[in-house]
Amino acid sequence: HFKPWSNDTIHWVPEWEKETYPVPPGHHALYLDPGMAFGTGNHETTRLCLESLISISKLSLPLDLMDVGCGSGILSLSASLLGIENVKGVDNDPDCIKVSRDNLNANNISAGVTFETLPLENLSGSEPVDVVVANIQADILMANACVLQKLVRNEGYLVLSGILSKELKAVEEHFLRILNEDSRRSETSTRSMGEWSLLQIKISD
Repeated sequence: HFKPWSNDTIHWVPEWEKETYPVPPGHHALYLDPGMAFGTGNHETTRLCLESLISISKLSLPLDLMDVGCGSGILSLSASLLGIENVKGVDNDPDCIKVSRDNLNANNISAGVTFETLPLENLSGSEPVDVVVANIQADILMANACVLQKLVRNEGYLVLSGILSKELKAVEEHFLRILNEDSRRSETSTRSMGEWSLLQIKISD
């Protein structure tokens, strides 16, 4: 079911079409074999996250990023192609980390991207980064809102997806309440595709 697709100058291509897919001059291809992990770019939530990363990468570089629940590694590896220099992907499933590392090696991305088996709840105390992206599901995002917002440094971005559109308002209100309790200011924007939504929050102290 995985078909090639593109956005801006990035092309997401099944690994088995590496020799036949034409990549235009000046564009980049990310070759993926999702295996047992989530993340081909065919799902609306993944596409929403990728659109958000493309927009953020055009605002300011260099940036560093953490991909929480990295699945196949598609968001982490795409971030690297977009010029984000330091990327860390984490997932609580060792199989996902193996798939992510396989995709990393298949694309000859030699520096700046690491993957680690690490549950979301264990990220408390991690060094803050410029961009945190978490494409999981609404209840897990809300349960870990405190941890997620603290992973974002001042003037950084929190990108949340895996949210059904009918859940978006509740998720947004919950995160804004958590940020307000921590005396952090925020600017929110949302995007939707089909029945799925993304919440992007710019956070400042």
